[in-house]
Amino acid sequence: MKLFKKLAAAALAAVLALAMVGCGSSASLKDELLKMAMDQMTVAGGTANHSKELDALAAKLVQEADKAAALEANKDEDVKGILTNNEVVKAAGIDTNANGYILNAAPNVQFKSSGALMEYTQLQWMVKAINPYTTNDGSNRAVKIGTIEQLGDNVDIGVAMGKIGGKEYVVILYANHAA
Repeated sequence: MKLFKKLAAAALAAVLALAMVGCGSSASLKDELLKMAMDQMTVAGGTANHSKELDALAAKLVQEADKAAALEANKDEDVKGILTNNEVVKAAGIDTNANGYILNAAPNVQFKSSGALMEYTQLQWMVKAINPYTTNDGSNRAVKIGTIEQLGDNVDIGVAMGKIGGKEYVVILYANHAA
């Protein structure tokens, strides 16, 4: 029941966000996803802060994952597997000994049509994109980099968009807020 309330609140926030985003730029989509992720944490009783440092780490992670995706050794690896690969994480400058991270990566779908049905479809996509506990197969498992088991109730959030293996992705990176 608690999860349902969280998702319902996130869905409501997304509906409101869709009215503002419309056919906006990728920057406005990035901002809306960030706001939704922060709202999701607030609804869950936590605190979330936008971190430009995590934005930069997420962008570097996307860049390094794109390089790794081009390697023959990674041709059958899914995007989340590449993003959490120890070598990719290290190349991005993420120190998993200092902090653990949770991420979600979603294909950056370019919605072209409008109307209530497409707004609902875009809303569903946005909710999936911000949920760090939803994996590609729909299961309810966190994708972790490092050692944290849960986000806790005070997190920093960063968002980046970019190509990995020729496809456009949105990567949202969550980390425990350093006290």
